[in-house]
This record gives sequence, structure tokens and C-alpha cells, in this order.
Amino acid sequence: MLGKGRLDMRKKGTSSLILGAVFVISMPCFAVHAEEKQTDKNFKTSVLQSEEDPELARLRKNAEEGDAQAQYDLGDCYASGECPANEKDVSKKDLKGIIHGEDMRTVPFGEMKAAEWWQKSAAQGNMKAQYSLAVLYHSGRGVPFDYEKAFALFKAAADQGDGQSMYNVAQAYEIGEGTAENDEKAVEYYLKAIEKNVAGASVNLRALYKRHPELHH
Repeated sequence: MLGKGRLDMRKKGTSSLILGAVFVISMPCFAVHAEEKQTDKNFKTSVLQSEEDPELARLRKNAEEGDAQAQYDLGDCYASGECPANEKDVSKKDLKGIIHGEDMRTVPFGEMKAAEWWQKSAAQGNMKAQYSLAVLYHSGRGVPFDYEKAFALFKAAADQGDGQSMYNVAQAYEIGEGTAENDEKAVEYYLKAIEKNVAGASVNLRALYKRHPELHH
């Protein structure tokens, strides 16, 4: 069992951004994100590029036109540090990042842009974007910490069939993070995660049953 107040966000196929998540995650997409230093390096180098790669330009165009999958992919590109900034990005953001949140943290450019595009994609119901954005809210990367938003997004992805999100929702219900504690709901989502063969779900469920035998029907 992980400690109280921390969710396990492991997810295969996420960008390196997720590796910085609070749980034992492989966050997202979520093979999600590249290291911050590498992201900053790629961004600084990309500023010198006068022309955008044709494939990336098409992806950006599709994302700007509202394609949810393209929006998710573009966010993942920024999160991994592989997505160069265009002139619009450069004109508004300095090369080191931006100041964001009450704690005045410096937010790496890639994380901020990933959150921006995943927000758009998640709003259209893209499951991967919902999971990836949830991890950002849970870890406070690119967006302010917000466990309630993280829970809502994990649940949205879980209810679409994402196994890792089912596990995270179960943990949230068990410890009362971002939602009220609800052991019965925790059992429900652990069982769903077990059906998806999510690592750790069966162990956590057994521990929950041991503490509360009345839950085992």
C-alpha cells in the first residue's frame, strides 16, 4: 500500500513528464515526458529554427482545427520535449519557462504547453488526454496542484475503460484524496482494475479487505 495522500500513477506508454508524478507511475501517455533539462534544451534550440517540420505543422494544424487526437498528440510532443516552439509560442513565453501558481514556481515550457493541449483534448472526451492531464494536476506539473480536478479526470478516463485510471480512482476513494472516502467505491474500482490486470490492484484490495472484512461479500 502506498502512503496516505499519494496516488499510484503508473502507466505504460507515457511521456517522461509523468515520471515525475507522485505515485509509482510511469505517467502517462502516458509514456509521457522527457527530462526538464532536455525539454528546455530542445525548446531553446528550436527557437532558432525558422521553419517547422511539415509533419509537425500538419499535426499542429489539425490540433488547432479541433481534432482531439491531434491535440493529445501535440501535447505529448511538447511533454516529451520533441516539439519545437513556433513563432506564436516564442513571442509569448520566455525560454526558461513561465512563472505560474502561488508558490511562484518556474514551469518548464513543454509542461505548460502539454497541459494546454491536453485540456482541449480532454474536454472532447479523449481518454489518454484525461489521464495525462490528471497526472499533471496530481503532481502540479504545468498546472497548479488540484487533487479534485485530478480525481475527476482519472474517473472520466476510468469510466471509459482505462485500467490505470481505475486503480488511481480506487486509491483516491480509499484515502479520500480529491473526493470523499468511500471504501465500497474503492473496492468497486479495484475490482475493475484487477480485470484490467493492473499491477498492485489485487494487493491493495486484499489489504482493504483485511482492514474491513465486512466489505468482502
